[in-house]
Amino acid sequence: MRPITIQKSPAFPVVGFLALFLVCQTAPTYAVEVAVGALKPTEVMHERKVETKTISGEISARNLNGIALVYAKNTKKRSSREMWLPYDSELKLVGYESKANVGEGDYVRATYDEMVDEGRRVLTGIELVKKFEPPAEEVEKDEEKEKEVVKDEEK
Repeated sequence: MRPITIQKSPAFPVVGFLALFLVCQTAPTYAVEVAVGALKPTEVMHERKVETKTISGEISARNLNGIALVYAKNTKKRSSREMWLPYDSELKLVGYESKANVGEGDYVRATYDEMVDEGRRVLTGIELVKKFEPPAEEVEKDEEKEKEVVKDEEK
């Protein structure tokens, strides 16, 4: 019996490349069409359970993304509870001109939406109840320090 030999022609690499190219070009398109055609609009969009809640407390920290709110202080036990609330794109401010005016120490009433299934919270409104005012002693000490700094700079 004679061994079988395959003779390669000069066109063999070109034909192989074209076959591979055509397979790669048609396969993803076919897969996308099947995936999109199989989904129904009701399956794509599912309803989320959203509860709107209101909480009052003191702002302990803030940044460009949201605020930290201390809402359950117990002075006897020296404990408190804190909640991080990221800003919503359509944040309603009452008592503030902009988000930049929201300050640490302010006592506020915050309204937020909580996604029940996800456990995520989004701040939708802030109402200023009481603006933070530093004690008078601290203000006087700060003014004295500023005077000393000015005197040192003049020398």
